Order: sequence, then C-alpha cells, then structure tokens
Amino acid sequence: MKTTNETTDVSARVRARLVMQFKTRYGALLAIAIAAFVSLSSHAQQAVTLTCVASNLFVAPNDLTFHTNAFSIRTTNGLDQVNLNVGNVPPGVTVTLSSNAVTPISDTINYVSNIFATIVVGSVTPGDYTLTIEAYGGTFTQRTNTLTLHVNNNLSVWAAADPTNSTAWSTAANWGPAAAPVAGSDVKFENEVGSPATNFVDASITLGSLSFVPFRAGLNRTTVIAPGATLAVTNGFLFIPDSEPAANRNSALFVIGTNGASLVVSNRNFSVNSFNGGGAGTTLNMGALDNFRADVTRFSLGDVTLASQQGAYGGQNMGTLTMAKTNIIRASFSGDYSGFEMTNAITFLDNGDPFNNGTASTINLGSSNALFADSIRLSGSRVGNAANTVRLPNTGGATNVAYLRNTDGGRVSLVAVALDDGIANQTANSQGLLDFRNGTVDLQAETMILGQYRSNSAPAGASARGVFSMQNGSVDVNNLFLGYQMYPSEAFCRGTLNITSNGTFVVNNVFEMGYTTGGTNTATGASSSFGQINISSNGVLRVKGINIGGPANVSVQNRITMTTGSTIVLTNTIGSDTAKADQLNMTASSLTLHVSDANTKIFVNAITTTGSGNIINIASISGVGADYPITIPIITYASGTPAFSIGSAPAGFFPDLQIGSGVVNLIIKTNQGRVLTWRGNVSGDWDTTTANWITAGNVATTFQNGDYVKFDDSLTNTPSTNVNIIGTLSVGQFGNTPGITVSNITKHYKFQGGGTLSGSAALLKAGAGSLTIDTGVTSDSINRVNGGSLLGSGNIAATTLEAGTTFNFSGNLNGSLVSSNATATVLSGGLINGPVSIQMGAITNLGTITGTITFGNGTYLSNNGTINATVPWTITTNSVLVNNGIISQTGPSGGNAGLNVGPSGTLMGVGTINLGGGTTPADGRVILAGGGTLIIGNSDNQIASVTFDTRLDMNPGCTNIIDVIDPAITNNDVLNIGSSGEIQWGDNNTGGGVRIVNLGSPFSLATVVYPVNWVNGINTPRGNARRPIVTPPPGTGLSWDTTQVVTNGFLMVAGQPTLANSFTTTNITFSWPNANIGWRLEIQTNSLSVGISTNWENVSGSANTNFVIQPIYTTNPAVFFRLSYP
Repeated sequence: MKTTNETTDVSARVRARLVMQFKTRYGALLAIAIAAFVSLSSHAQQAVTLTCVASNLFVAPNDLTFHTNAFSIRTTNGLDQVNLNVGNVPPGVTVTLSSNAVTPISDTINYVSNIFATIVVGSVTPGDYTLTIEAYGGTFTQRTNTLTLHVNNNLSVWAAADPTNSTAWSTAANWGPAAAPVAGSDVKFENEVGSPATNFVDASITLGSLSFVPFRAGLNRTTVIAPGATLAVTNGFLFIPDSEPAANRNSALFVIGTNGASLVVSNRNFSVNSFNGGGAGTTLNMGALDNFRADVTRFSLGDVTLASQQGAYGGQNMGTLTMAKTNIIRASFSGDYSGFEMTNAITFLDNGDPFNNGTASTINLGSSNALFADSIRLSGSRVGNAANTVRLPNTGGATNVAYLRNTDGGRVSLVAVALDDGIANQTANSQGLLDFRNGTVDLQAETMILGQYRSNSAPAGASARGVFSMQNGSVDVNNLFLGYQMYPSEAFCRGTLNITSNGTFVVNNVFEMGYTTGGTNTATGASSSFGQINISSNGVLRVKGINIGGPANVSVQNRITMTTGSTIVLTNTIGSDTAKADQLNMTASSLTLHVSDANTKIFVNAITTTGSGNIINIASISGVGADYPITIPIITYASGTPAFSIGSAPAGFFPDLQIGSGVVNLIIKTNQGRVLTWRGNVSGDWDTTTANWITAGNVATTFQNGDYVKFDDSLTNTPSTNVNIIGTLSVGQFGNTPGITVSNITKHYKFQGGGTLSGSAALLKAGAGSLTIDTGVTSDSINRVNGGSLLGSGNIAATTLEAGTTFNFSGNLNGSLVSSNATATVLSGGLINGPVSIQMGAITNLGTITGTITFGNGTYLSNNGTINATVPWTITTNSVLVNNGIISQTGPSGGNAGLNVGPSGTLMGVGTINLGGGTTPADGRVILAGGGTLIIGNSDNQIASVTFDTRLDMNPGCTNIIDVIDPAITNNDVLNIGSSGEIQWGDNNTGGGVRIVNLGSPFSLATVVYPVNWVNGINTPRGNARRPIVTPPPGTGLSWDTTQVVTNGFLMVAGQPTLANSFTTTNITFSWPNANIGWRLEIQTNSLSVGISTNWENVSGSANTNFVIQPIYTTNPAVFFRLSYP
C-alpha cells in the first residue's frame, strides 16, 4: 500500500485552529482531529493528548482581528504538569495562550482542560508560515504539532455593501477589505448582518480558497453560479457553522447552477463540518447544481479531523447534505489502515472522542457519482446511535449511478461503514448505512468492513453497526467483514449486507460473519455481535466461503435470509461443525454449489424453507471419487424441516437430494433413474427388496433409490393400493419431471406405515381418485394436486391445490399451502406450518395454521381452530374472514401493523383475536380500514359477542354492525375488550362508523345501549380520542349521544341538537350540545335570487368540536348554516 505525507490544510474563518500531526508506528504522516488517549494501568506511564483540529488560517497582512483557537489537553494516569509553548512565530504575528501549563487533578481518570490561543497578524510578508505547539514536561512523551498560517494580499470577505443591492461577485462594493476577488484570491463568507442571502457568481473565476464560516445562528446562504460558468477553488473549500450558542449551529448553504454550471475544488481538502452540542445541524444542498468536481487530498463531510474550528465540542450534527446532480470526487490520500487510529481519503461523518452524535445525518448523493479514493469511510469515531446514511437520491431509480474505484482505477483499499477507531475508553456507538438501493452501483474494493469497534471499549453496551445495501449493479471485494470485533473488548459489532433487485455481490477471498475475539463480559458484549445477509428479488451473492464467529466464536444471530429468486453461489463452505451459522431462511430462492469433495458445504443451527421454489443447483463436481452413486451431506442443521428440489447439474451427472434428520444429502449418479409403475402384486410393501414394480418394458423389478415412480389405474386382479412405506426411500427428481406421479381415477391409493419418502422429489396428484398420506409417513415431496383429493394424517411438505381439487388433512404440512379454488379443510389436529395463500375459493381451518396468510380478492377463510398469524395481513376486496376460534397475532416491535380489514373486506364471527408472545397491541392490532366491515356473529341479526385482546382501530369509513333487541338487559351484540385490548374509535380527524340495527322495540330518550364490555372496566383513549359516527338515527327527532362511548363503552339516546348562535359586528358564534360532537356545521353562500339551495359545504374542523366562530362578510348576499350528521 502506498503512503503519502498529507498536508493538512483546511481553511478557517477569522479563528485559527491548530494542525496536529504525528508519526504513526507505520511511518505515515496522519492528521488527527481528536488525538487518541491510551488507557493504561495504574503503574503505566502518564499519557497526554492534545485535542485539536487540523487547520490552515487564511489572513491578510495587517489583519489585526483577534483569532481565537480552542483545543483540549487530556491526560491519563498521571499528575505531572503539562507545559505548553508555541514556536516558529514569524515577526509581526502574536500568539498568546490562555494558560501555559495544565496540572491534572486526578491520575485515574481522563482529565481534560480547554486552552485558548489568541492570534493577531500584523505587518507580515505574504507567504506560508508553519507554527509549532508543544506539550512537554514530566515523564510523558512530548507532543509537537503545527499550524500553517497563509498570509495573502488578495483576501476578499463578503460584505454585500453595494448601495444598488447588487449580489454579483464582480461588484467591488460587495467585498472587503480590498476589492472583488481576482484569480488566486482567498474568499470568505462570514457574519454579515442584514446582507442578502443570495450571492451571484456572474462569471467563471479561479480562487485560492473559499470559506463559508458563519458564526451567527441560522445564517442561510445561497451561492448561484451563472449558467455554464465554473467556480474553481485551488487551495481549499470549507463550510463550517460556528454560531453561538453551540447548541444551535444550524446554518445552511445552497449552491445552485444550471446549463453546465460547475463547482471545482482542487489541490487542497474539501470539508463541511458542524460543531454542534445540540440537535440542529448543518445543511449543504447542491441538489440544483449541475456539476461538482473535487480533486483534493482528502474529502470530508462531517469529519472532525478536517474541521478548522473545534471549540470545546468536537463533534458533528450535520443534518441533511445533498450533492450535485453529477459528482466526480478524487481524493489522493492513502495510508496504512491497520493501526488503532485511522485517516481516510473520503470520510462521511467522523466525530472524534469528545462528542457523540445521537442524531442521524443523511447525505444524498447525486444522480451520477464517481468516487476515486484509496479509502472511503462512513460513520467513524462516535457517530451516534442513529443510522447515519449516505444514499442515492430517492428519485431517478435505475438512472442513478455510483462508481467507486481507487485513484489509479483499481480497487479501493478500504470501504468501511461504522468503523470506530481510537484507543480511548469510550461508551459511544457508531452506526451507518451506505445505501445504493435506488440505482446502480459499480464498486471494486480490496476490503469492506461493516461494523468494527475500537481497541478499548468502556462497560458493555457500546457498539459499531454498519449496513451496506445495494440494488442493481455489482460489487466485487476481496475481503468482507460483517460485524468485526477485531480487538477483545466489551463492545459488540454488527454488520448487515442487503442485496436486492438483480444486484450481484462478489467476495473473492476472506468472508467473516460475526467475528469475535471476546472480552471480560461476553454475555453483553461480544455475544451481541453478528453478521447478517439479506438477499431478495433476484439478488446474487457469490462467495468463496463464509467463516462464522471468529476465534472467540461467541456471536449469535449470524443469519442468512433469502427471498424471491435470490441466489448464493458457494465455492467452499459456510461455517464449520464447531462454528455454525445461526439461521438459514429461504423463500423461493436457490443455492448454487461447487462440489469439490465429499464434505459438508453448509453448517447451520436452524434452517427454514418456505414455499415450493427452493432449489439446489450443482455448478461443478470434482474430487468426489468414481464409485457412483455417491452421497454427500451438503447441509447439516440442528433444527428445521427443510424442503429443496434439485436444479441444474453438470452434463453427465444426475443428482438427487435426500433430506433426513439434521442433514440434506446430495446423491450424485451418472445415470438417470428408471421410471417404474406400481403393481403391488407381491405385497403392499414399498421397499428396495420386493418386486412390486414393473419397468417401462413391463419387466418386474424392485425399487432402487433414485428411481421415478408412478401409481395409476393399470393394476389388474386385486393388487394392494395400500402402500406400506418401509424405511427411508429417496425418489429421483431432476428438472421439472415429477419424481412421484399418482394419476388415478378409479383406484384410491394410501401411503401408510412408518417409513419416509425423503429427498427433493415433486409429487403430482392427477385424476379424480384420492391419495391418502397417513400416520407415520413423512414426505419431503413438494405436492401439486391438479385432480382428485389429497387426504390423510401424515407429514407432508409444501402443497399447491388447483381448481376443483379437495384437501382434507389432519397431519402436519411443513411449508406453504396455496389454494386456487379448491375445497380445502385443515381438520382437527392438523397443522399448517407455513404461509397460506388463498388465491381463489375458500379454506376451512379446524386445526392450526401458523405463518402469514394472504387473501385473493373474493376469497373466504373460516377459522374454527387456531391461527398463529404473522402480521401484517389483509382481508382484501370482497373477501371474508369468519373467526369462531382463536387468532393470535405476532409482529415485529415497532411494526405498527396487524390484521387489516381492507375496503369491502369483512371480519365476522364470535371468536377471539389476541397477541402472540411479546407482541404489543400496537404491533398486533386489528384495523378496520375505510370500507371494511366488522360483523359480530356469523350472520346478520344474530345477537353475539366477539373478543379483542388487542388494539382495535376503527378508521373513518369503516362499519361496525351492532344488532340490538333489548338494550335494557344488554340483549345486543357486544365487543369484549380483553386486558391487553383497547379501541381507537377513529383517527386524528374523524371517527369510524358504528351501525345500530334495532331488532326490538323502538328506542326512546331512556334507551342506553352497551356495545362494549371492557375487562379493565374502562378504555384509555390515545391522542385525539375521536368519537364514532353512529347511524342510523335512533328514531324521529332523536340522536345518538356519544359522550360516554369512548371511555365507558355505552351509547345514549338524546334529542335532536339545537344550533345556538350569537353575533358581534364581525363574527357569528355557533354552538351545540357536547353530546353531539361529531355533527358537522355546514355552510352555503348564494345570491339573493337563488336563496337556499343544495350546495352545502363542511366548515373545516367542525366535526370534532361543538363550538365554531365564523367571520361575517357583509358582501355575501345570502349565507345559510345547518348541522348535519353523519
């Protein structure tokens, strides 16, 4: 790796900052923002750190302004006095320190003292001057650092003093102390009070340096570059608010330019920073600029090591930063990235030790982005608990592009997200997301690290969490670390890789997931580390192999999740027998394996395969011997019931799968299995020794593993159709040809006995006859029923039911159940352990369904058993869910989801809906959307009750039907709300609908209806507790009093409301009874010739109050008001 001596050179406003540089043990000259301090034992040598920021000060001769620099002295494990001195001060320059010495008050803690340097520049010859600052004394190692002072006659400071209010750069009156900038000028924008917010670069110009350093809170500025013009900066660009108070540094800079306008920064560093003790942050927005190009030593957005003004804060709250439409960034710095402290060529957010950013910052890239650098890091030291994000823009889709290479066009040496560095003992977190999902990425790197903590963490709980997400395009890295606890400590490290939408991610060499080295308390530290991979929507991951756990091997939750056509191409292995992946979850995805020996390829604790489309492809076969057939345990697992089918294979090989307890075996053959037809004329035993079969040539034979089998009506005499499965049998399967075909009309087959049909064979049930898979039989076959009936009580895999077929099953179905206009019943004792999709028709559940449930439009699900539903799920248009059993809903924390009764969907029945373990009412709720209906009972006009032991949301436009016969004895429908339940009667604007159906005597003013029974006795409304809209009116001249329904659950009958009003000269005030909140005040305004008409309009907000003030407009000839409901 090449190294360079970096010139630390960020410009400042009138406050100088000190440049700290020191030689690392690798010999590279690094600029340090927050110099690290070492935690030593009580007998170790005292350690001293100068905490200050790399900087350059740009001034003019005889600029007698006082420039104040703040920095910190930090000491550890010692009481020796620290002496300070500034040297190499040129004649005409005065530097005064607020204190020349610091004495620690404790030798066991990190003692910090802030020192201020006041710098005055007098008559000095223009040029560059290097000042030194020294910390010395005692037994500690002396520290020496430098400040570069740039003195330039051509210094222009924006004053915007032109009397004609011109904002043009070419107007001399807008500048001080001299004239308008010329080529090579240093330009500053500072704190000009009352000046225009916009300045106009009216012609192309090349500057020395350009600094935006407002030190007044909320000072926003817009720089407009003329169409086609170029603003070039050759000696450093800086934007850093330094406002007072520190907690409100919230300035914004907008750079605008069209028709090819460009901002070009070259030679020196590009830096945007915000030293903010609060949550306001800095905004840089170049989204309306056509072109931005940076050819610099280092490029930073929120990097404290390139900020020129640190003060006592030393941290970033950057807010939102938006790059130009097209960005080309080249940063030439390179270094050794193996040490405890790190400097990078391109840095997005790096705070340093004195500050922890708890507020997420977002950096939006442009539509076209090319980054050339030896290293790129997002979320360095102490960058907060929230996910700081660098992302492609939300608009543009696949047209957005990010291209990342080294400066020589080769691989970037290091790409890191949430790599916390330093040797201080810290508790803060670093968290980041590098997100290329909304576009196409092309990235090549030597090493990528997602989530690595520093060498020394404080008590357990500190963390580094990095996420990389991609959509289209390709990423090719040699080494990848997901969750990399490089040093033993109390911190945990997490890394997540997301690949979706045809993206391809390649790892050529080392791939570590959940790498841990241990620590004092691994239960709360290292064991909370993990690496996770999520692949979806035809995403591809190509890897040589994946190592799990690292040397300590204490990380958990190392998971791989694959959905919707995703693929992993594996050359060697994932995990090992002693270091397994925690989970492998697959839905409609594939594994492509290179088989080079007879050893296991994938080691996993738990495996889950959902649906019928999970495939294992064999890309190559070598080194397995020549004695075929050969059996290889390609996947071993501790728990799960996986189902796979075999896909492609090299020419000349015919592989098959055999799925046993804890293992998926690959059986490799060099010839395809025979097709055998059942005769059953010897006995009913299906084994490998009884000649109950005939070949295609009508020759009696025995079954051998790998053969294809067929059951049909061609039996003669009285052979057995009760087939006894003996032992473990593996039926052949290759390509789309079913391994098991049951094509029967008059014969009815039953698979019974205690054996197992193992492997990946697909089972096709055709013809009008039945197939019963009974107790004791375990089948891993993926079933498709396109004729007749599938019955029984055995164990089967994923099943698809086509129109006109029948499914009556009391056994276990492990996998998905898809029904398309079939007659499907899960009998008592039956279990569907997987997603259920009702594409057409109906399903009846008398047993248990566990998983997600999907309704097609116009479908029907009747539950008289138990449904353990994973939310969210939706009752779609014209679909019905009848629940007379128990539905238990489980959802992720913060998901705010549940069962959604959609428009024209209906939920009915007398059952219970409650919460699965650990799920909150908000995350497992029932939502009656607008147009959705809740019917209590199984038919209209049935008096019944239903129980919700969760949250029930009644959104505007929904309907909850309450049948009433005699409210005096509570002879009406009742909503039972359990101890975990609650009702939200509406959203923040309007109540949901309740329809009262009176089946008894007419209502009167004495009528009280109790539609709700709360176990807790009372409801606790949230937020704006809207009342429901209750219809129809209880009788002529009567209305519903909804005062008590929200909290106490009952409705009262009241008279029609009276619309009271009073006048002033300017306003008319309307009011009506509190009992009638929910009624709407309506208005119409017409000419006198029209009078009152039908053009009523709602008075905004009137439905949520009983008091409205309306202005009187005397120019309106005829104005009418009325109350209306609903």
